[in-house]
Amino acid sequence: MASEPAFGRVIWDDGTVSFPDGRRTEMLIQSNLFHGKLRQLPLTSMHTLQFGLRPADRWHLCNLTVSGGGISCQPVDTRYKTQKKFVPTIPGTCSLWVYNNDHSVFALCAGPPHAAKVLVMTADSAEDAEQWVRALAGRLFLNDLTLDDDLVPEFISIFYLFDADGSGGISLDELQAASKGLGNPKSAEDLVAMITQLQIQLDERGAISLPQFLKVLKDGLLASQPPSGELMLLQAFRLLDTDNVGSIDLPTLRTYLTQKGLNRMTDQEVDAFVTGADANGDGKINYEEFIAANKARLHLENGAKPFARRERGAPADSVQANEAALDRATQKLAV
Repeated sequence: MASEPAFGRVIWDDGTVSFPDGRRTEMLIQSNLFHGKLRQLPLTSMHTLQFGLRPADRWHLCNLTVSGGGISCQPVDTRYKTQKKFVPTIPGTCSLWVYNNDHSVFALCAGPPHAAKVLVMTADSAEDAEQWVRALAGRLFLNDLTLDDDLVPEFISIFYLFDADGSGGISLDELQAASKGLGNPKSAEDLVAMITQLQIQLDERGAISLPQFLKVLKDGLLASQPPSGELMLLQAFRLLDTDNVGSIDLPTLRTYLTQKGLNRMTDQEVDAFVTGADANGDGKINYEEFIAANKARLHLENGAKPFARRERGAPADSVQANEAALDRATQKLAV
């Protein structure tokens, strides 16, 4: 009888990450670039995933940079500069693994089985390794979604803007508001049909997670006429520009920052935000100021670190549960 592999495979689908020990959590969706320091082994093969680590293995501390094209590894110690490497993450060819004997060790396998490259990494703790695995799963999800990197921060901003109650998910009534704000208004019935066709999984509250919302935007609401990121944010800005004067007054902005969105802010934080956002000091926030300030506030600039700001409940993973969530959400819209 063949022995169990030394590494267990991590599965990511419908916005969640399933670890070999049965734990499920949400993947982390970042902007188009993030980085950090990790200890790594020289590139190896799938043999390591099957049979595990060896006592003679030598770890090197490296600067790791993850982008849409792949993972770049630069040794911190220049004596090991020959260990510099780049692992391309081509859609449909990558998998993630966790070492069964030590959950602080994980691996990325890239390429077809006969020529796969395996990058083995270790974090300071199993918790840190889990965060990295979730972030890498999010990056691979974006690759498979074939979403342009330039649009990723804008899509994330749209998610947070329409998450009006700050729950960390988009309800169907919020999705209906998003469809209207993005210039493609949909009825409740149309939205349910679209969600079903795209095989979107709702969580137990009947809400759509960030990864699934990105898929709804790309393949649903914006599939026929996908706008540029600039146009998308302009449409979002108009939702707050209630008087259609080309700027947002400070009371409206304060309400948005303290009562809505994923990152609600204290009064002190709002004061600091407004001071920085109102670049010309006129007491109003124009479009350019709004976009620049929100990208900074939501940590969407290049170099964002792959760590979550909050956790969400586990999503429903059965067809029956998803159908029930759809029914509950549709009933709310009908009220």
